[in-house]
Amino acid sequence: MKEKKLESLIDIAIDREVETYGFYRGLSADSGRLTEKREHQSTLKKKGGPMSCNRVSPQAYIFCLLLSFLALSLWPVTAQAHRPKDVTLTYDSDSRTLSVTVSHAVSNPRKHYVKKVTITKNSEPVATHEYTSQPEPSGFMYTYPIEAKAGDTLKVKVNCNYFGSKTGELTIGR
Repeated sequence: MKEKKLESLIDIAIDREVETYGFYRGLSADSGRLTEKREHQSTLKKKGGPMSCNRVSPQAYIFCLLLSFLALSLWPVTAQAHRPKDVTLTYDSDSRTLSVTVSHAVSNPRKHYVKKVTITKNSEPVATHEYTSQPEPSGFMYTYPIEAKAGDTLKVKVNCNYFGSKTGELTIGR
């Protein structure tokens, strides 16, 4: 009778462990019934039965929540931050001016804008212009006086104040 009661209590303890942890961790006293129960639980686990799902520790759960919150809180900044889409260069030899057309669509050109325009001629720096806003919310054009002759290569790099840059290139006379 005592053995039956003890076996029944052991079964209850095993069932509670399986419910709590998703598997049986074992007890110090082992009997044939315990071994049989352990083998049964491991079979269910392999088959993907109701006992196969392990529980997540509270620390892992909190870590995942914090990581998700951080990712979601940064989402608006990364969704809005983008590099300029296109940079097109044209050079007028008569007026000796370089026209730089930039495509950088933003919702607020005072907060999100092309911050810096760097001009190089034949890989040598010619000029750098810094800005604190963008003239238009979508596409716009800047003009710069530049001395250039046929065969010269002009490169213009535009930098967004939030993220990224774009470079345009033009070889004069081609």
